[in-house]
Amino acid sequence: MNQAPIKPLISTSDLDKIDVRVGTILVVEDVAHSEKLVRLRVDFGDHARSILVGMKKERPSPKEIEGLQALFWYKCAQGLLRHKHRRRHCRKRAATRQRVSA
Repeated sequence: MNQAPIKPLISTSDLDKIDVRVGTILVVEDVAHSEKLVRLRVDFGDHARSILVGMKKERPSPKEIEGLQALFWYKCAQGLLRHKHRRRHCRKRAATRQRVSA
């Protein structure tokens, strides 16, 4: 078995940029037309948030995590992640339309 390489050390100033929070997963919903994504509704105590997670193929029933607490990387580049998913989803829909109309 090949081990993944160890990543380089980061400075404490880089650590200060990371915002990791504990949240309670309230609801797990299926994302239509996606083979991987589910939408989590997560309660962070002072507010709740919807988070897209690519875990549909990792568990027989993603709903089994409802009510559990987990760590969330709170401030990631959401726009970039959403944009990549949207672009891939639009390509998939366009390919499906072409096959149906042909």
